[in-house]
Amino acid sequence: MSKVTTREQLSREQINIQREVEYIVRRAAERDARVVTLGPLVFFSTETGDAWLLDPSDHLALCLARDGDPRPVNLTESEGAFAIGWEMTYQISGGRFIVADQSGQSRMTSGFGNLIALPLQKKPHENGNSLFLDESFVPYEDQ
Repeated sequence: MSKVTTREQLSREQINIQREVEYIVRRAAERDARVVTLGPLVFFSTETGDAWLLDPSDHLALCLARDGDPRPVNLTESEGAFAIGWEMTYQISGGRFIVADQSGQSRMTSGFGNLIALPLQKKPHENGNSLFLDESFVPYEDQ
């Protein structure tokens, strides 16, 4: 079986963070583990029904769904700009995904760290499995 990889460059008009939030929350409700990158953001869903939005550059996290149930999201989007009401910070340590809320209370989940880290690595990109875009939605050269 041969692998076919298709890459399309999206225009600013095609970029829609809210649409990606809705998509990843639907995947979580279906207990379907997925990882999606959009510009500097990483969205992921898990087989346990959780969904998250991450900003890897600042280690910010927002829980989008828990046990398949959507959570309220503070997201403002306009042409060329967006604002997200981040609620937590995160770190990935080994196979663990660790989040801390603004009060400093943290929780750790095993098994997600490797799933999330995959698109952040160079090798998956080289295999056509991940691609990070700059603010103009052009792929970074050093991936």
